Formats: sequence, C-alpha cells, structure tokens
Amino acid sequence: MGKKQGLLTLVLGFIILISFSFVVSAEQGQPKAPIEKYRMFLNDLPKDDIESVHKAVQEFKTLAGTNRSENDAMFLAFRDYYYTIIKISNDKLFKKETKISYFDNGVLWRNGLRILDYEGDPGRCFGQSPSFFCMEFQDYLSGSLNEYNQIQKEELLETGNEEKGMYLIDDLALMIAWDQLSDRIIKWEVYLAKYPQSSLKDDVESSIRLYFNIYTTGGGLENTPAYRLGTLTDTVKVSYERFIEHYPESKFTGLIKDYYAILRLHDFSLSPEIIEFLQQHSIKTRYLETQLKKE
Repeated sequence: MGKKQGLLTLVLGFIILISFSFVVSAEQGQPKAPIEKYRMFLNDLPKDDIESVHKAVQEFKTLAGTNRSENDAMFLAFRDYYYTIIKISNDKLFKKETKISYFDNGVLWRNGLRILDYEGDPGRCFGQSPSFFCMEFQDYLSGSLNEYNQIQKEELLETGNEEKGMYLIDDLALMIAWDQLSDRIIKWEVYLAKYPQSSLKDDVESSIRLYFNIYTTGGGLENTPAYRLGTLTDTVKVSYERFIEHYPESKFTGLIKDYYAILRLHDFSLSPEIIEFLQQHSIKTRYLETQLKKE
C-alpha cells in the first residue's frame, strides 16, 4: 500500500512538473505586445540625454502597425517620456550643469525641442517644438490624438515659432491676447464634445479650467490684469462681448453673459457681489479678493 501511494505521488508530481514546464514555455514563446516592447525600450533609454528622444521616435516607428489603439498607447508612453526628458534637461540648466549653447539647432530640431525665453535665471530653457508631434506621429495615431496634437501645435505657435518661443505666462503677464485665450477655451470644449472618451481628457479639462480662470479673473497676473484700479479693463470687456456674440452655443456663454450683467450693474467695478458670483461657479477669486481690499 505504501509503495503504491509513493508511486502515485511520484506520478502526480511528474505530471505537475510537465504541466508547469509547458505553461512556462508557452508564456516564454508568447510574443510581447508592441506597447510592452516599447515601454521596455523607453525604460532602458537614458532620461538625461536629449538625443534619446530621436531614438525613441525611431523605435516607435519600427514597432507601429495598423492598429491605431496600440499606436496610441505607444505614443502616450512616448509623450510621458518626452516631457520627462524636457524636465530633467531643464533641471540641469537651472543647476548650471549644462548650457543651451552646447546644443546646435540640428540636435534640438531632431529631438523636437525649441528654446523658450523667460524672465529670470538662466533666462532660457528647453520647450516643445510646435510641429513635432504632428510631424512625427500623425500617420500612426487615431483621430482623437491627431486632433489633440494639432490644437496643441496651434497654441504653441501663438507664443513663438518652431525654434524659439515663450511660456503662456511670463513675468506675471499673459503672453497672448484675451481673445486668443477665449478661443482656446472653445477649441477644447469642441474637442471634448467630439471625443468625450479621449485618453487625454484630464489634460484638456485641466487646460480649460486654467484658461477660464484667467479669462474671468485675470489669474493674478499683475502685468496684464483683468481689473485695473478696481475696474474691468476695456480690453477684457470687449473680449467678453465678443465671446457672447461669437459663441452662443458654448456651455460657457451663459456664465459669461451672467457675469457681464453683474459687472454692468456695478459699472464694471469690482465688488463683493462679483466675487460671490464667481465663487458660486467654483472660480478661484483669491487675487480679486485681495485687490478688492486694496480699493
């Protein structure tokens, strides 16, 4: 009886071992999805070398196929990697571990970078070249991501060209016109209506909140204020009137209409009622509150 039980245990053990070996072999023989291969490739690339961007683009094109969803996933992985490269490279600039002069225009162009000028030290840093994503990836991505990249390109070109540019905000000033800011709000609103499940929905909503907060309050930008000496500037007033006229279908138009009506009741001067109205619509008003106390 003991010998039979021992033999049975041995046979069962052998069967389990063979089954496990078969499963392991099958898993090892299973081809990795493009996104898995690409993430591994990006993980092995140095993040402190600007030239890594070009290598990452070339690998993307090698792995990309006809499946747009897989290509989209790889692009989003690349996008995160690309912005990490920019952040690390700028950190090195701020710490004076490198200089922009070390990189010629060919290197910057090949790796999708431009120079941004700003007030402060060192006064220049790396930024995204406007056409880079569209130029390198438009043949591979879904309509949603291609349209996102196109809108982003248009925004970046509002603050410069392919080689040089500025931040949206610099030295407490808005670097584009108020009408351009309002148009950005609408473009992203239309985009989300068209692509409500966009993989970059959170980014779009974040941009809309930022733009709308600046548009309605001035965002604390002292050198381009919405209110000057407690009164709404003519530039902003005219922009609100344009918004109401040009974009009657926007979900933001009703709020701008009501805001404008309250402003008119108070001769377009800052008041507690205006701040209360904005707060009721979850718009940050801390700077306006400070300004009102000064008046």
